[in-house]
Amino acid sequence: MYHCETLVASARGSLRICPEEVSCDYFDWCEGKLSAINQYHGEYMAQYNWAEFTNGELNWGRCR
Repeated sequence: MYHCETLVASARGSLRICPEEVSCDYFDWCEGKLSAINQYHGEYMAQYNWAEFTNGELNWGRCR
């Protein structure tokens, strides 16, 4: 119905998202895509305190 069966891959004891199946500005930023880099203006999911770690890495120009 939703055609989302390719978004997640599972194996014994693991579950992961398939990044090649989704459109994500963070993934694009990590790949160095200029459009995503130009869209970042120092704020990343500010409503979540756990996102500050990633925001710090974005500010330093690093990606996990």
